[in-house]
Order: sequence, then structure tokens, then C-alpha cells
Amino acid sequence: MDRRDFVAASAGLALVVGAAPPAPAADEPVKLTPAMDQAREAGLKALKPTARELERGLKLHAESLVFDAYGFAPRAALDPESLRQALDAGASDAELQELREEMGMIRCAADPGERAEFETAWRAAGVTCIFQNAGEEGQDPLRLLARLARFTYVTDALHTFVSRAATPDDVEATKKAGKHCLYLTGNGVPLNQRWATTEDELKHVRVFFQLGIRMMHLTYNRRNMLSDVPAAAAVLADPDSHLHLYGKGPRPGRKVGHVTLRAAGAAEAQEKLPDWDARFARR
Repeated sequence: MDRRDFVAASAGLALVVGAAPPAPAADEPVKLTPAMDQAREAGLKALKPTARELERGLKLHAESLVFDAYGFAPRAALDPESLRQALDAGASDAELQELREEMGMIRCAADPGERAEFETAWRAAGVTCIFQNAGEEGQDPLRLLARLARFTYVTDALHTFVSRAATPDDVEATKKAGKHCLYLTGNGVPLNQRWATTEDELKHVRVFFQLGIRMMHLTYNRRNMLSDVPAAAAVLADPDSHLHLYGKGPRPGRKVGHVTLRAAGAAEAQEKLPDWDARFARR
């Protein structure tokens, strides 16, 4: 078996859906994993709620439809043995990266242990729906389709627990059913192809909508901030720029924020880039 056949076979094995773990009763407390418990304790230490505040907050959270406006669905652990075998078979760096990404995104639908932890994470968070970015920063159509396909696969395989919502009504129905869902977003239009007209290019917004995407960045230009941030006044003076600060302290090489830049198209963005770079230079 050559390495390409091996990588293909490894991916195929991951598509076997594992048996569903038994669901806890509605009033049964969620048993946290050590990592989840550590995160919970860190939150309690930072917030310092009283017993009454904590009880009230958890009750309100449980009764509410909780929509994570910019979140990420739980990822699965990688299978080191499969990675080792792929490496021994001569898989390229690109093939190994593809295998790692696929494992992280879909092993929750293939491995019973990973599925149990995936479902525990959802239940422990008390989140009804995640506004999930099903693409990535970039405009490669095949990469966009691969990531969208993986989220579609997971929601198809685990539809009795987490589904893919297409409308706000779907989200409300999911809450009433005591289940969970993903509301998919994506980056990627305009695509890095040659189109006859802007209208011809933008028709792909409709295509991605039909594939289940419900929000897209039409033009995505941004400048990352490393170690320090530009003067806020310089950013906010441009109506086509938006400042995003992460609340992190400065440190050499640390990403502390980014500026999103808006343009009507690639030509306008290229025309504005020199001014943007000068305006957003570090202090």
C-alpha cells in the first residue's frame, strides 16, 4: 500500500460512527472531565460568586437559549498511532496536516470515547447553539468545501444530539428539544478565481447559502497587531476599518488584536493598502 492509499484508508476508517454513549438524565449533573473541572475552578476563582449568585446564574443559564455568537465546537483528540503510521508510509506535510485536521473535526463521530467527551463539553457549557465558522481565513474554494463538509458530516452523524440549524426557528426548536446545534458561517467570497463580472462572482454567496452557510465575510482584509497596537484614533478615523482588541497585555511577538478593513472589491483594497499600512503603523 502506498502512502496516498494509506492516508485515504485512514480517513475512511474515521467515518465509521461509534455507538452513542448513554445520555444522562435531564436532572443529573454533568460529570466534568479533569480539564473541564480545572477551567471551571479557574472561572470561579476569577469571578468569586457567592453561593446564591452561582445558583441563580446557573439556573438562569439553564433556562435560557444560549447562543455563542463567536465560538468553536469542541474538537477531538488526535490518534497518534494513525499519525505515526501515516508518517512511516511517507505522507507529506500537507497530507499530515489534512489528517490532523480531519481527526480533530470528525473523530467525535467515529470514536465512542471522543463522542462522550464531545457531548459532555456541550452539556457542561449549557450552550444551545454555536455560531460556527465552517471556513477559514483564506479564499481557497477546496479548503472552504472541505471544512464545510466536515461540519456537515458531524451534524449528519450526530443529528440526534447536535444538528445544523438553517433558520432562527430551528435554533428555538433545538432548545425546546433539549438538544444542540451549529449555525454555520464562513469566510471566502470573493474567491481567488477570475470572474467575468462582480455579479458573476457574488452569485457564490447564494451557492454557499444553499450549502448551509448563513453569514459570510464578502471581503476580508485585515492587519494583525503583534506586541503593540496602533493609536485607536488613527484606526477609528477610517470608516472602513474596525479595531478588535483582545484584552491581552503587550509582549514580544504576541498577537494582541487586529484591524478589519472593508473595501468594495480587490481593486479598491489594493488601492487603499498603502494608506492603511501607514495609518495603522505601531505607535
